[in-house]
Amino acid sequence: MEQPLGYVDRTHPNLVYRLKKALYNLKQAPRAWLNKIGWYLVTSGFQTSNVDFSLYVKKTDCHSHSHLC
Repeated sequence: MEQPLGYVDRTHPNLVYRLKKALYNLKQAPRAWLNKIGWYLVTSGFQTSNVDFSLYVKKTDCHSHSHLC
């Protein structure tokens, strides 16, 4: 292990810190990401699926058979 560039402690260049718990609640990172992207999608007109909480659907008034409306 070595100190990351930009964060070198010049008074103790051979020492590194040992973390006793996860940084920034990394164990909860996927949940936080899903909450954030979910909020964005819902405010953008998407609706959550009743079957899968990670599936978002946006209905449009497009009646053509092409994928581009």
